[in-house]
Amino acid sequence: MSAPHLGAWRTLLGPAGCAAGYVTAQLLGSLVAGMFAYSISRDMDYNMGTPRVSRRASWTSAMSIEIIFTFFLALTVLNVATTRANEGNSFYGLAIGFLVFVAASAGGDVSGGAFNPAVGTGLTLMSGVKDSIDDIWIYWIGPMVGAFLASLFFNFTVHED
Repeated sequence: MSAPHLGAWRTLLGPAGCAAGYVTAQLLGSLVAGMFAYSISRDMDYNMGTPRVSRRASWTSAMSIEIIFTFFLALTVLNVATTRANEGNSFYGLAIGFLVFVAASAGGDVSGGAFNPAVGTGLTLMSGVKDSIDDIWIYWIGPMVGAFLASLFFNFTVHED
C-alpha cells in the first residue's frame, strides 16, 4: 500500500482501530510463523523456535529480562526509525538487528527471548510443546511494560521542533 492509502485507513479507523489492526496482523503473522516452525521442527524431531523461561530462572528474572531488553529495543526503533535526525538513513535496520542479537544472546537463556507479545504467542501456541503456554503472560506483560517505558523515555528526551 502506498502512503495515501494508509492515511485514508488512519482517518477511517482512528488511532484505536489502527492499533487493533496492527496487533491483529502481528498475531496472525506470528501464528503462521509458528505453524512453519512447528512443522519444520516436527520433521526434524527437534524443538525449535519456542520461547521458554529457563527452569533455573524465577518469573521475576524472566520478566526483568523481557522488560529491560524490550525497553532498549523499542527505544532503538523509536530513535533510529522515527526521528528527523535519521531521515534517509538506511542503516537503522543494522542497529535494530544488532540489538535483537545482543538481547537474544544475553537474555534468551533466562526468559526465552521473545521481546514481543506476538513472538511469544505464535511460537508458543503453535509449538505443540506441553505446558508451553504456562509462561505466555510474561511475553505479554514484560514487552508491554518495556515498550511503554521506552515511549515515555523517548517522549521526555527527544524534542524535535
